[in-house]
Amino acid sequence: MLNKQAFKKKALSILIPMVSMSAPIAVQAQGTVLELEEMVVSASRRNTTVMDIPSNISAVGGEALEKAGITDFSKLTRNIPGLSFSDTGPRNNGISGGLIMRGMNAQAGGFEDFYRSSDPAVSTYIGETPLFVNLNMRDINRVEVLRGPQGTLYGSGSLGGTVRYIQNKPSMEAFEAHVSAKVAQTTGAGDMNTDTEFMVNLPISDNMAVRAVGAYVDNSGFIDANRLEGLDANGQPTGVLSSKKDINGNTVEYARLGFVWDISDSVGLEFNHQIQSDNVDGRQAYSASEGDYKSGVKRLEPFSRDVRISSLDIQADVGFATVSSSSSYYRNEADSTYDQSYNYAAQGFWAYYDGVPRNFVTGVKEFETDAFVQEVRLVSNTESDFDWVVGAYYSSWNGSADAADYIHGIDTFYGITNPQAPDLGYTNIQKDNFKDKAVFGELTYHVTEAWQMTLGARFFDQTFKSSQTITLPPCGVFCGDGPTGLSGGSAEQDFEDEIFKFNTSYDLSETMMVFMTWAEGFRHGGSNGLPIDDPATTAVEGGIFANHASLMTFDADKATNMEVGFKGRFLDNHLEMSGAIFTIDWDDNQVLQRAQGGFPIVYNLGESKTTGLELEVKSHFTENLSLSLGYAYVSAETSEDFSGLPNLAGDPTLIIEKGSDLPGVPKSTFTAALDYSYMMDNGVELSYRLGGFYKESFGTDFNKSSIYYDEVDAQVIIDTSLMVYVDQWQFSLSIDNAFDSDDSTLELGNAFYQQYAGVADASNRNQAGDASYVVRPRTVGVGVKYTF
Repeated sequence: MLNKQAFKKKALSILIPMVSMSAPIAVQAQGTVLELEEMVVSASRRNTTVMDIPSNISAVGGEALEKAGITDFSKLTRNIPGLSFSDTGPRNNGISGGLIMRGMNAQAGGFEDFYRSSDPAVSTYIGETPLFVNLNMRDINRVEVLRGPQGTLYGSGSLGGTVRYIQNKPSMEAFEAHVSAKVAQTTGAGDMNTDTEFMVNLPISDNMAVRAVGAYVDNSGFIDANRLEGLDANGQPTGVLSSKKDINGNTVEYARLGFVWDISDSVGLEFNHQIQSDNVDGRQAYSASEGDYKSGVKRLEPFSRDVRISSLDIQADVGFATVSSSSSYYRNEADSTYDQSYNYAAQGFWAYYDGVPRNFVTGVKEFETDAFVQEVRLVSNTESDFDWVVGAYYSSWNGSADAADYIHGIDTFYGITNPQAPDLGYTNIQKDNFKDKAVFGELTYHVTEAWQMTLGARFFDQTFKSSQTITLPPCGVFCGDGPTGLSGGSAEQDFEDEIFKFNTSYDLSETMMVFMTWAEGFRHGGSNGLPIDDPATTAVEGGIFANHASLMTFDADKATNMEVGFKGRFLDNHLEMSGAIFTIDWDDNQVLQRAQGGFPIVYNLGESKTTGLELEVKSHFTENLSLSLGYAYVSAETSEDFSGLPNLAGDPTLIIEKGSDLPGVPKSTFTAALDYSYMMDNGVELSYRLGGFYKESFGTDFNKSSIYYDEVDAQVIIDTSLMVYVDQWQFSLSIDNAFDSDDSTLELGNAFYQQYAGVADASNRNQAGDASYVVRPRTVGVGVKYTF
């Protein structure tokens, strides 16, 4: 295996020539040329092209997604400039959100497993449904990536930007269908990976059609475990260790059914229902102390998730405007088992349990979220100097999370009869409810044919409720009320606010535009529902888990973005370029932190500032050769000294200095893709793609002195594929992660796992818990697809 520095030099030696090719090709291209295609998008709530939208937006079409082998957002982010993501594998991807744009991330490492009641900093939409989940990307028309705050049109969570997945609609034009199958081998995996898919589009009449899509994915694991603890029939540790190979395999089942009906010439509807079931054997992480791709977990960590989404979209042309109604309902349920052994043993409270046989703790977690979302929009149709969009929005979101930790052998160790369940050490039941009502609009004034100005606003009224119930049965009355050690709390928070946007652009020519945008984005506030002590009484409500009253609620955070940019076509429309420089002031940053008792809470940190630039270049110099390049740079830092997160006595437990880097944010990211196609004399078409991705190193916490701080190395990943088209057949050969990058994508903090019961441990009893997440190693696959 190449060492990391040698690997990166070799991989970069592939990327650098791809960049340098762009200059000479422009001079050499003398033969047949092919102009860049215009991609139509609906990011502004009206159909227009990417180059005509006066903001920094990227779009990837369905054909490009297929050639790149993109079926989820972990690989999508390796092909979109400025969209960053720490790939933690199918078990963790999509639980807590991890997409980063323009440096908008204040989330430290170590919270990837937790359900969270606040929104991610980048909003995602499946059609018109706002939902963050790693949904399989099948039969996709395009993906739209909107950079910068999008709060006026897309609401809460659009601080750094918005990602929209637009799926293909049923077509009444003709019958269409395809079936495909792929097998692949991952380096170090014990079995083959398989991927099968089908699509059927069936016109029912000249105004109705249905479309069905289905897929099944089975990926073999490549992580091995050698420290698995044995349990007897009564759940007691036996002291016998066992091994298991390939503990991180996973399967995905996906299905979608769509229906369209043109009720009349002016009214139409579209209904979609889609489901996805994920089953994952374990996390995609290894322990450095155990060796490459070897985990130190003491038990297997299976995870399952079921997602169901139903949506109904109705459009009516009423002459002066198009009226759109978008209704959706979704349910996202997950069950998981965790190895909590190392997490428990590293913390100070473990001193009360030290001596328990095997230091073996099993965590069981379940979470469920569901929401109903309704939006009504009017988009102007008339030709005048003014265009406008107005709308109303309503959503009702419910979330619940149940957690239980079992300390194997604790009842025998303490000599107790557990009042709840054998060896049950801890339970936590959290329930949340969030309601959002808003009105919004944008008005565009076309001052001249070349100059426009747009003003947008959103006014919202929100209510958030949260409650939490905790038990600690081994501790009983010493830790709370009654024999179970009961404690808990609840809180409610109401918000009313407004955000605004101003945008202007000027066409320097028919193919060149400059633009400026000032825009605000926000995330809703809420409540943590912690056990809270009442300072007016002498008693300590909440027992040992009592927290300071200020932690009961958290405020909305707001981002104010200023950017200037350009986009245009050059060399007779064969070269497309766009770019922007930006600065964002971020107030009351929301971040997950740990309160007294180790409970994850949302907390407001203070103020930060991100500044950067984005550049994207696309060329199609001949009918055979095209090149895409993307680069983003961002400096993301705290803009003031911060002291907060008080303990019960009111003393700050979190101190961050001005100028500290925001965690998880790489300063530079770079993407490149070279596509070459060739039509043979016998009608056979060849299509080759070489793609590259670079992400700079980053830290996992604000403070390098934090026990949760770690440095995640820079990463280079090269993917390549070859497709052969013969009549209705398509054959493919692909190599993902061609140079077998084994750099970690996320670390959880070396110092934390170098302590035992809260103090430094020279014997390193917890070292095997220091997990490093990785991308899937080199994977070579072959596939076949038949189109009817």
